Amino acid sequence: MKSFSQYTQYQESFDLVPQSKKEIGTEARGILTSASIKLAQKLFNDLAGTADIPDPINIERMFQSGKKTGSTTYDGNIKIHDYVWPAALKWAKSERKAEIKGKYFIVGHNPKKMPSGLKVEKGKGTRTAKGKGAKKAGDPAGAQWENLITVAYNSYNSKGKQIKKPVEDAAYAEVSNLWDQNKEMSLKLGRKFHTAVSGEMTQFGKGNGKLSAYWTSYGAGNGTPKTDMYTGSKGTDRISLKKSGGSQGMSPTKEETLAVLNSALDQVGAQEEGLMKSIIDKIDTEFKQIILDGSKTDFLKKKGIFGEMESDEWSAKRDEILDLDGKHKEIQGMLAELSVKDPTFYKTITEYITYEACTGFKKFAEPLPKANIMIEFNPDKGDVITYKLGSSPSKMSSDVKKIASGVKFAVTFKTGQGNPSSSFRAAFTKKGDAKEAGTYVESYEEYSHIPTFKELVYETLAEDNIFSGLLTENYKQLDEFALLDKAWKSVTKLAGNAKKAFNWLKRVLWTLLDKVTEAFKKIRELGERAWKGMMTFLNLEIDKAHIKTDPKFADFMWKGQ
Repeated sequence: MKSFSQYTQYQESFDLVPQSKKEIGTEARGILTSASIKLAQKLFNDLAGTADIPDPINIERMFQSGKKTGSTTYDGNIKIHDYVWPAALKWAKSERKAEIKGKYFIVGHNPKKMPSGLKVEKGKGTRTAKGKGAKKAGDPAGAQWENLITVAYNSYNSKGKQIKKPVEDAAYAEVSNLWDQNKEMSLKLGRKFHTAVSGEMTQFGKGNGKLSAYWTSYGAGNGTPKTDMYTGSKGTDRISLKKSGGSQGMSPTKEETLAVLNSALDQVGAQEEGLMKSIIDKIDTEFKQIILDGSKTDFLKKKGIFGEMESDEWSAKRDEILDLDGKHKEIQGMLAELSVKDPTFYKTITEYITYEACTGFKKFAEPLPKANIMIEFNPDKGDVITYKLGSSPSKMSSDVKKIASGVKFAVTFKTGQGNPSSSFRAAFTKKGDAKEAGTYVESYEEYSHIPTFKELVYETLAEDNIFSGLLTENYKQLDEFALLDKAWKSVTKLAGNAKKAFNWLKRVLWTLLDKVTEAFKKIRELGERAWKGMMTFLNLEIDKAHIKTDPKFADFMWKGQ
């Protein structure tokens, strides 16, 4: 229970899944009156024996009506999960003193004594707790269904013919007390699974999958396998399983979000080379325009406003070019806007987000925890829905792309926390195929250095015949625009007149932009590492990211979150 009474003037609680009448009394004490508590306990008790209600009263919110709403009609209010609502409404219709008002009902109201009674409303379905509520005897939990299906699948063929005794299956011991009462439905589901997968089935078991170094580098630590069961000794089919209905609406942690999003961006570079190059072309162009405040063409050609500027106008333009905070914010905003407003890029990213979140392709260091098929099963009807995922990002299935149509994301960027002048090295083979950056392998034929923008600024100033003599180690502590600004002020004092200083700035910027052009040429060839190469060059990192998914698939995508 999460009680907020210590934070507000109202007595209220959220997200309660009581398992007994006694627990209702404990949780509601001090919030509901004794009369309302008894009514809630009666509702719980009557629904506990109702079929298909795993959580008889899944309370989303409980509060004192009078204090919260000023009601003089009833003295207690609970909102229950929408999954329970139909059964609760049916219960209310059978109660002699229940007043049904459409979207809510009141029980125990006495017109001569107000306020009195308990108001019961349908919630929004946003709060629920998995597997905590009172259950009918013999109602299997999620992991138990995995074992029951495994036993049925292995013991009977696709036509329902027994091929071995269920007790002989390794998974049987875990559900021996549940087999008899759930045998019929288990066999029905087992036959359906035979149409989706093949080979001897094994339940993955408890424990976590081994996370990859890539994943842990983002601080993500949830090792819950995507695979619940697999077929064959090596996992030919690796099944991610979900019970239909009652979605928990899971969402990823901040660290998991960053890992998934970065993985997706890497895959865009690896699998969609043409698209990534076109995106980097746009960033290259816009980056240069930001540096020169949108006047790159005229500036480079030494004509237009740049050819006609008086010294005071040039000074104002110089201030715009060297606007430190403004430039950083423009670059960050440019990248964030491009990520979500280029429709093809956005759609492609959502597809690779979906693939990674469903499969764990880059998340896990070993094959078995990575799912390649998702199955949703209905233990009431014996139906299954199968979603094939594909064996790799390059073989992504149409099912993944359909699921991705319901995925949305947003991202913002910030200046990197590391040393922005640290080298970013990328290895190439003779054919020019990009390999993993930052990793030295003896067989790589050639190393090509992709510097940061700050390094290019420092290098350009170091090569300049006027300023190079003034460049000291202390300058390395400044960011790129602060470095240009300090250099400008120093040269202005040395030049003797404004015109010479302006010519110096133009020459430095022309040289710098030539270097930027060459750097982006190399970044375009990095393949899977192209996005990271660009981010390193710009000294940016993701600040905040949010991924929203269809609740129907959230349990598949964010297991264990």
